[in-house]
Amino acid sequence: MMKKQTLVETLKKAKKGKLNSKHTSNSKQIEAPVKGNILPEEVQTKEQDLIYFVIDQSIYMYLCELEEGVSSGLIDIKQLLCAMDKEKYIQVAITLFGSTIEKRPFRYGRQLNVNYESYEYEIRLYDALLESCDNMIYQYDQMKKVSKPIGVMLLLTSKGDTASQIQDTGEIRKRLDALAERGISFLVAGFDPNGLSMIAQELGVKPISIQDNIHSRNMVLHAVRKVLKQK
Repeated sequence: MMKKQTLVETLKKAKKGKLNSKHTSNSKQIEAPVKGNILPEEVQTKEQDLIYFVIDQSIYMYLCELEEGVSSGLIDIKQLLCAMDKEKYIQVAITLFGSTIEKRPFRYGRQLNVNYESYEYEIRLYDALLESCDNMIYQYDQMKKVSKPIGVMLLLTSKGDTASQIQDTGEIRKRLDALAERGISFLVAGFDPNGLSMIAQELGVKPISIQDNIHSRNMVLHAVRKVLKQK
Protein backbone atom coordinates (compact mmCIF):
# COMPACT_ATOMS: atom_id res chain seq x y z
CA MET A 1 0.00 0.00 0.00
CA MET A 2 1.46 3.32 -0.96
CA LYS A 3 1.71 6.09 1.61
CA LYS A 4 -1.23 8.49 1.64
CA GLN A 5 -0.44 11.70 -0.16
CA THR A 6 -2.18 14.90 -1.06
CA LEU A 7 -3.29 15.83 -4.54
CA VAL A 8 -0.59 18.53 -4.53
CA GLU A 9 2.09 15.91 -3.92
CA THR A 10 0.62 13.80 -6.69
CA LEU A 11 0.74 16.73 -9.10
CA LYS A 12 4.40 17.26 -8.20
CA LYS A 13 5.07 13.65 -9.17
CA ALA A 14 3.35 14.25 -12.48
CA LYS A 15 5.61 17.25 -13.18
CA LYS A 16 8.67 15.13 -12.43
CA GLY A 17 7.50 12.63 -15.01
CA LYS A 18 6.69 9.78 -12.65
CA LEU A 19 3.16 9.54 -13.92
CA ASN A 20 4.13 9.82 -17.57
CA SER A 21 5.05 6.88 -19.77
CA LYS A 22 5.85 6.15 -23.38
CA HIS A 23 2.80 3.89 -23.23
CA THR A 24 0.30 6.71 -23.47
CA SER A 25 -3.05 6.57 -25.15
CA ASN A 26 -1.50 8.14 -28.24
CA SER A 27 1.39 5.74 -28.61
CA LYS A 28 0.23 2.51 -27.02
CA GLN A 29 -0.42 -0.29 -29.46
CA ILE A 30 -3.07 -2.79 -28.46
CA GLU A 31 -1.28 -6.03 -27.63
CA ALA A 32 -2.40 -9.55 -28.35
CA PRO A 33 -4.03 -11.38 -25.44
CA VAL A 34 -1.76 -13.14 -23.00
CA LYS A 35 -2.07 -16.75 -24.09
CA GLY A 36 -1.39 -20.07 -22.50
CA ASN A 37 -2.10 -21.94 -19.32
CA ILE A 38 0.82 -21.37 -16.98
CA LEU A 39 -0.29 -23.85 -14.34
CA PRO A 40 2.02 -26.81 -13.71
CA GLU A 41 1.38 -29.64 -16.16
CA GLU A 42 0.22 -32.01 -13.41
CA VAL A 43 -2.82 -29.84 -12.61
CA GLN A 44 -3.77 -28.60 -16.06
CA THR A 45 -6.23 -31.45 -16.54
CA LYS A 46 -7.93 -30.98 -13.17
CA GLU A 47 -11.12 -29.01 -12.62
CA GLN A 48 -10.35 -25.29 -12.73
CA ASP A 49 -12.22 -21.99 -12.73
CA LEU A 50 -11.41 -18.45 -13.81
CA ILE A 51 -11.66 -15.06 -12.13
CA TYR A 52 -10.59 -11.90 -13.93
CA PHE A 53 -10.27 -8.50 -12.22
CA VAL A 54 -10.09 -5.41 -14.44
CA ILE A 55 -9.19 -2.60 -12.03
CA ASP A 56 -8.96 1.16 -12.43
CA GLN A 57 -5.51 2.43 -11.48
CA SER A 58 -6.25 6.12 -11.99
CA ILE A 59 -5.76 8.85 -9.41
CA TYR A 60 -9.54 9.09 -9.10
CA MET A 61 -9.58 5.72 -7.36
CA TYR A 62 -7.09 7.10 -4.87
CA LEU A 63 -9.05 10.31 -4.31
CA CYS A 64 -12.23 8.28 -3.73
CA GLU A 65 -10.32 6.30 -1.08
CA LEU A 66 -10.99 3.04 -2.91
CA GLU A 67 -7.35 2.02 -3.21
CA GLU A 68 -7.33 0.54 0.29
CA GLY A 69 -10.45 -1.48 -0.44
CA VAL A 70 -9.06 -2.97 -3.64
CA SER A 71 -5.73 -3.81 -2.02
CA SER A 72 -7.42 -5.42 0.96
CA GLY A 73 -9.79 -7.35 -1.29
CA LEU A 74 -6.93 -8.79 -3.34
CA ILE A 75 -5.15 -9.87 -0.17
CA ASP A 76 -8.38 -11.44 1.11
CA ILE A 77 -8.88 -13.57 -2.00
CA LYS A 78 -5.28 -14.75 -1.94
CA GLN A 79 -5.74 -15.88 1.66
CA LEU A 80 -9.06 -17.49 0.78
CA LEU A 81 -7.66 -19.39 -2.19
CA CYS A 82 -4.58 -20.49 -0.25
CA ALA A 83 -6.84 -21.98 2.43
CA MET A 84 -8.90 -23.98 -0.07
CA ASP A 85 -8.70 -27.71 -0.63
CA LYS A 86 -5.63 -28.39 -2.77
CA GLU A 87 -7.78 -30.24 -5.31
CA LYS A 88 -9.71 -27.05 -6.15
CA TYR A 89 -8.00 -24.79 -8.64
CA ILE A 90 -9.03 -21.21 -9.35
CA GLN A 91 -6.96 -19.18 -11.77
CA VAL A 92 -6.91 -15.41 -11.24
CA ALA A 93 -5.85 -12.74 -13.73
CA ILE A 94 -5.64 -8.97 -13.21
CA THR A 95 -5.51 -6.06 -15.64
CA LEU A 96 -4.71 -2.65 -14.15
CA PHE A 97 -5.59 0.31 -16.35
CA GLY A 98 -4.88 4.01 -16.26
CA SER A 99 -2.53 5.85 -18.59
CA THR A 100 -0.86 2.47 -19.08
CA ILE A 101 -2.22 -1.05 -19.12
CA GLU A 102 -0.61 -3.75 -17.01
CA LYS A 103 -1.73 -7.32 -17.57
CA ARG A 104 -1.02 -9.97 -14.94
CA PRO A 105 -1.86 -13.27 -16.64
CA PHE A 106 -3.80 -16.18 -15.18
CA ARG A 107 -2.10 -17.76 -12.21
CA TYR A 108 -3.20 -20.16 -9.55
CA GLY A 109 -4.48 -18.22 -6.54
CA ARG A 110 -1.47 -18.96 -4.38
CA GLN A 111 0.74 -17.17 -6.91
CA LEU A 112 -1.47 -14.07 -7.08
CA ASN A 113 0.35 -10.74 -7.14
CA VAL A 114 -1.68 -8.51 -4.81
CA ASN A 115 0.37 -5.31 -5.11
CA TYR A 116 -1.81 -2.41 -6.23
CA GLU A 117 -1.43 1.38 -6.28
CA SER A 118 -3.59 3.99 -7.97
CA TYR A 119 -1.73 6.96 -9.38
CA GLU A 120 -2.38 7.52 -13.10
CA TYR A 121 -4.55 10.22 -14.66
CA GLU A 122 -5.98 8.85 -17.89
CA ILE A 123 -8.54 6.04 -17.84
CA ARG A 124 -8.12 3.56 -20.70
CA LEU A 125 -11.07 1.48 -19.58
CA TYR A 126 -12.20 0.15 -22.97
CA ASP A 127 -8.69 -0.71 -24.15
CA ALA A 128 -8.16 -2.71 -20.97
CA LEU A 129 -11.57 -4.36 -21.09
CA LEU A 130 -11.17 -5.48 -24.71
CA GLU A 131 -7.77 -7.04 -24.02
CA SER A 132 -9.03 -8.68 -20.84
CA CYS A 133 -12.07 -10.18 -22.56
CA ASP A 134 -9.89 -11.60 -25.35
CA ASN A 135 -7.55 -13.04 -22.74
CA MET A 136 -10.34 -14.62 -20.71
CA ILE A 137 -12.12 -16.05 -23.77
CA TYR A 138 -8.91 -17.66 -24.96
CA GLN A 139 -8.12 -19.13 -21.56
CA TYR A 140 -11.68 -20.40 -21.08
CA ASP A 141 -11.72 -22.08 -24.48
CA GLN A 142 -8.42 -23.80 -23.73
CA MET A 143 -9.66 -25.05 -20.37
CA LYS A 144 -13.06 -26.29 -21.55
CA LYS A 145 -11.28 -28.91 -23.66
CA VAL A 146 -10.48 -30.83 -20.46
CA SER A 147 -12.94 -29.48 -17.86
CA LYS A 148 -16.07 -27.39 -17.37
CA PRO A 149 -14.75 -24.09 -15.98
CA ILE A 150 -16.84 -21.39 -14.31
CA GLY A 151 -15.79 -17.82 -15.03
CA VAL A 152 -16.39 -14.39 -13.49
CA MET A 153 -15.03 -11.03 -14.63
CA LEU A 154 -15.21 -7.95 -12.39
CA LEU A 155 -14.61 -4.45 -13.74
CA LEU A 156 -13.94 -2.01 -10.91
CA THR A 157 -13.63 1.68 -11.77
CA SER A 158 -14.26 5.15 -10.40
CA LYS A 159 -15.29 6.84 -13.64
CA GLY A 160 -15.93 6.08 -17.30
CA ASP A 161 -13.44 5.87 -20.15
CA THR A 162 -11.36 8.98 -20.93
CA ALA A 163 -8.41 7.90 -23.09
CA SER A 164 -8.89 4.60 -24.94
CA GLN A 165 -7.81 4.18 -28.53
CA ILE A 166 -10.83 1.96 -29.04
CA GLN A 167 -13.84 4.16 -29.67
CA ASP A 168 -16.24 1.57 -31.07
CA THR A 169 -18.05 0.19 -28.06
CA GLY A 170 -19.72 -2.28 -30.39
CA GLU A 171 -16.50 -4.29 -30.29
CA ILE A 172 -16.70 -4.37 -26.50
CA ARG A 173 -20.33 -5.51 -26.66
CA LYS A 174 -19.33 -8.38 -28.95
CA ARG A 175 -16.77 -9.52 -26.39
CA LEU A 176 -19.31 -9.28 -23.57
CA ASP A 177 -21.73 -11.37 -25.67
CA ALA A 178 -18.94 -13.92 -26.13
CA LEU A 179 -18.47 -14.05 -22.35
CA ALA A 180 -22.21 -14.56 -21.85
CA GLU A 181 -22.28 -17.36 -24.44
CA ARG A 182 -19.70 -19.18 -22.32
CA GLY A 183 -21.65 -18.61 -19.12
CA ILE A 184 -19.04 -16.17 -17.80
CA SER A 185 -20.57 -13.61 -15.43
CA PHE A 186 -19.58 -9.97 -16.06
CA LEU A 187 -19.83 -7.59 -13.09
CA VAL A 188 -19.24 -3.83 -13.11
CA ALA A 189 -18.85 -1.74 -9.97
CA GLY A 190 -17.87 1.89 -9.60
CA PHE A 191 -17.93 5.01 -7.46
CA ASP A 192 -18.86 7.87 -9.80
CA PRO A 193 -22.59 7.91 -10.78
CA ASN A 194 -21.96 9.78 -14.04
CA GLY A 195 -19.23 7.36 -15.06
CA LEU A 196 -21.42 4.37 -14.25
CA SER A 197 -24.29 5.87 -16.22
CA MET A 198 -22.05 6.22 -19.27
CA ILE A 199 -20.79 2.65 -18.95
CA ALA A 200 -24.35 1.35 -18.57
CA GLN A 201 -25.49 3.22 -21.67
CA GLU A 202 -22.54 2.33 -23.89
CA LEU A 203 -22.13 -1.30 -22.86
CA GLY A 204 -25.69 -2.23 -22.00
CA VAL A 205 -24.81 -3.43 -18.50
CA LYS A 206 -26.15 -2.71 -15.02
CA PRO A 207 -23.29 -1.40 -12.86
CA ILE A 208 -23.23 -1.73 -9.09
CA SER A 209 -22.68 1.49 -7.16
CA ILE A 210 -20.02 1.38 -4.45
CA GLN A 211 -19.57 4.10 -1.86
CA ASP A 212 -16.36 3.40 0.04
CA ASN A 213 -13.36 1.11 0.44
CA ILE A 214 -15.44 -1.45 2.33
CA HIS A 215 -17.77 -1.83 -0.64
CA SER A 216 -14.90 -2.21 -3.09
CA ARG A 217 -13.27 -4.84 -0.88
CA ASN A 218 -16.55 -6.73 -0.69
CA MET A 219 -17.00 -6.61 -4.49
CA VAL A 220 -13.63 -8.32 -4.97
CA LEU A 221 -14.66 -11.06 -2.56
CA HIS A 222 -18.11 -11.29 -4.17
CA ALA A 223 -16.54 -12.29 -7.49
CA VAL A 224 -14.75 -15.19 -5.79
CA ARG A 225 -17.84 -16.31 -3.91
CA LYS A 226 -19.84 -16.23 -7.15
CA VAL A 227 -17.52 -18.89 -8.55
CA LEU A 228 -17.53 -21.00 -5.39
CA LYS A 229 -21.33 -20.81 -5.09
CA GLN A 230 -21.78 -22.52 -8.47
CA LYS A 231 -19.85 -25.60 -7.37
